[in-house]
Amino acid sequence: MKVWIPKLQLPWLHRSRGITIRSEVEVWNGKTHIRVGHNHFVDQGLINLVNQLTMGSGAIGNQQQQVYPGYYTLKLGRDTTTPTTASMTALVDEVATEPNSLSGAKSNPVTGTVRITVTATWLAGTVSGAVGELGLRWGLWSSLQSFGWQASANSNTKWLMSRISNADGDFSAFTINTGAPLTIEWRITFSFI
Repeated sequence: MKVWIPKLQLPWLHRSRGITIRSEVEVWNGKTHIRVGHNHFVDQGLINLVNQLTMGSGAIGNQQQQVYPGYYTLKLGRDTTTPTTASMTALVDEVATEPNSLSGAKSNPVTGTVRITVTATWLAGTVSGAVGELGLRWGLWSSLQSFGWQASANSNTKWLMSRISNADGDFSAFTINTGAPLTIEWRITFSFI
């Protein structure tokens, strides 16, 4: 004997609600123009997002230090063979030269979308050689803090937060045109879905 059981309709199963985090990186250097529509947030970056959401009151002043000049940067790297892993704390073969100019901005392009944009420029002749990896470094707390935690000091270490690389197939390694500036724009967009 077959027993017919009506199908339970749960409307919330058919709707996906949440947020998306999308990172895009754009590079300009002479005739070279690269667009990458994703990147790889490593453990420190993910942990810091959770730490920001669970911080107790009274620590806001120290948190603001994360985005003052000197507490964030974009970095170039030479490595072309090492894929990104969650445990990375720096680029594999990082170039020490900091950008000549660095700026950050927040925007709200449309309702339900907010964005962070970091732009770095190295002037013509400042850096040379091959680029096989790019990294976004941030002054962050790289270990998971307790719920309602209080920051008692600034995080002075600019840990690797996110990386793209030739080894991951994110972009093809390129040689810097030293006769032109090198500009990188790294955008992180949070959207309601």
